[in-house]
Amino acid sequence: MIESSIMSLETKPEFFIADNGYYTDKTLKYCFKHNIKIIISDRTEAERKSDRSKNKYAKCKFTENRVENYFICPEGVKLPFKNYRKING
Repeated sequence: MIESSIMSLETKPEFFIADNGYYTDKTLKYCFKHNIKIIISDRTEAERKSDRSKNKYAKCKFTENRVENYFICPEGVKLPFKNYRKING
């Protein structure tokens, strides 16, 4: 996204704004490495404000423990991490 934007604009903007779909480790590492300022909304915050947050088991209602690699569901059950899901390939 960023590389194609820079090529299209033929210049490097002062900063980029992107939706929360780009809030990934890969994007953040790329921006840090290339000294690019980026503004991306936090996915969890966006989900809390959406109608989906009314769902008892909405993703935003799960708590993540990255150190020990598990989630806590809204019922308080510890769910060990299993695998990554690939979207669009």
